[in-house]
Amino acid sequence: MTPHHALPRRIRRILGAFATHQDVTAENALILTSVVAGSQRLLGQFDASIRSGQLHGLAPLADTSHAAGTYDGHLKVINLPLEILRPGNHAEIVFVLGHELQHSLNNPAMQVAHERFMEAVAHAAQSGCNYTRAIGEHLAYQRVDEASANLAGWNAYVGYIRDCDPQATLAQAALGSWRSEDFVMDGTGADLYVARAGLTINADLSIDPTPANIEAVARHYFDKDAGRTRLGYLGTSDYLNEYGAEAVSQAAALHRYYNDRLNPSPIMIINATELGLSRKIMEENGIDLRGQPTQPYLDCSTAPPRLDCLHHTIATHRYVPIDHQAPARSAAPDPSVAVARMPLGPPPRFVPRLRRGTDRKRPTLPRGATVDPRGR
Repeated sequence: MTPHHALPRRIRRILGAFATHQDVTAENALILTSVVAGSQRLLGQFDASIRSGQLHGLAPLADTSHAAGTYDGHLKVINLPLEILRPGNHAEIVFVLGHELQHSLNNPAMQVAHERFMEAVAHAAQSGCNYTRAIGEHLAYQRVDEASANLAGWNAYVGYIRDCDPQATLAQAALGSWRSEDFVMDGTGADLYVARAGLTINADLSIDPTPANIEAVARHYFDKDAGRTRLGYLGTSDYLNEYGAEAVSQAAALHRYYNDRLNPSPIMIINATELGLSRKIMEENGIDLRGQPTQPYLDCSTAPPRLDCLHHTIATHRYVPIDHQAPARSAAPDPSVAVARMPLGPPPRFVPRLRRGTDRKRPTLPRGATVDPRGR
């Protein structure tokens, strides 16, 4: 363990600033500092993130969040729920910090991906108004980002265990945190636990961030259904619909920007089934139409396509059933109609929402209570 006073000044500065936040107790601050000082891998991640300019601080996470941590790529701040900063919970803290620090390290690439998404949406808005491909590619980037972050969380966690006991086994890692379920499963015979399908676990229990391993983590983590992830404002969402709510909000804004002044105005098109999106879950997460109450769209999942409406729910987080919707403003025109386009000013800009980070801690554990591998 690195003595607290021997931590690099840039890390001590961030930890010290966190301690000054309202509601952060002296115990919260001491536990967080002890965890960081006790993990060589976390120290390396902190140092790399600060040096790259991707981490400016830590802050408490609101009690209404259903995430165990988030990263704000705009403010470059990691948000942590104070409830996890308690004695005996060091393994969870290490995992969450490892996850969120990787989000910070991924942030430059994700900013580029976001710009590409906006360009793809702008192109779609001017050439048929089908946003399925642009949204799908955007969600694929989010999937890789979340998977690589969760893999980093695992590596920080097993590194923490091995810092204490260099001979620690996969069984110890499996029993030390419920989050190991995304990486290992029950084995047979002498192997009590084995890697999940597609994952290659090294002798030191780490997992290399290869494309094959990241894809496997994505399947076992990002692709989980809402009943297991319980994300979003109401805890009813999976990752696809969490990020999908933001993506369709941005697509709707650019669709209006490029098309509302046209006559006839082409309608927005989305294949919700292909994208794995649910209007109900997205509206519960919060769709931001920038004050406009509804956005008509064609869901081309069905034959013939079905006319539906997105609703502005960023403040209410309430799903609007089809029976309660206002009538569509007009019959859906043919989106392929060629029309003269007037010169426009700069398109609307967006600040991406929080990187959702690790999913909410479960109330019960299938393998018994979480045990801190250092016995604290």
